[in-house]
Amino acid sequence: MRLDRVYVAKMMYGVYDLVAQGRFAPVTTVLAVVTGPPGPQA
Repeated sequence: MRLDRVYVAKMMYGVYDLVAQGRFAPVTTVLAVVTGPPGPQA
């Protein structure tokens, strides 16, 4: 399954938004995992 860059961007926006809202403690490490091969879209 190829990942659409739009979906990855939406996920990262959501992560950044949660951080901006203060949903995580200041010392929390947040890890976003993007699976799939890198490369140009077909």
